Amino acid sequence: MCNRISLAMIFLVPLGWAASSFAQPQVPAQANPRPRGPWRDQAILYGRGPEVREFVESRGDCAARAVRACSPGIARQLARFHKSGLLDELPRPDGLLYAIELYGDDVCLFMLDNADRLRDVDTCDAFLTSPLDYTVSLKSLAAGAAEIHAMRLRQSSYIGLRTLVLIVGAAGVVCLFVWRRRMFL
Repeated sequence: MCNRISLAMIFLVPLGWAASSFAQPQVPAQANPRPRGPWRDQAILYGRGPEVREFVESRGDCAARAVRACSPGIARQLARFHKSGLLDELPRPDGLLYAIELYGDDVCLFMLDNADRLRDVDTCDAFLTSPLDYTVSLKSLAAGAAEIHAMRLRQSSYIGLRTLVLIVGAAGVVCLFVWRRRMFL
């Protein structure tokens, strides 16, 4: 009896400790907006313009990081692009702002120049996979969009096959269960 209790204590006490440690919701460090305020203000000052302020206030941290990654003139062009509503017409505006944050002026200028071509989801996804390849003309957007489209078609056919195998397998298990019940009744 004593051994059973001690074994139960060994296994249940750590589980109880683990459950109690995760029971209280932890507030993530990113939830506090105070440290981000001065950083956003620096991005607004860096861009030097009222359109940059509106851009950073409406799009948030990703816009502030994109503004800081560009030169002030190009940051103002990006803010004007946002103000015209063209940024929101693109399929993945936050992904594009992240690419601008990583690679700066070149990617931003390419995005501004090719915004009409980036409205297509496959073209935008191709650009986001490797922005510098398209920026320095190592690859054409049409070829990249065709690759992404072909990859999506392969994935959708694979998902269809997997779903078919799952349905046939589940039907087989149900039939086996019904057959087994009938045999013993």
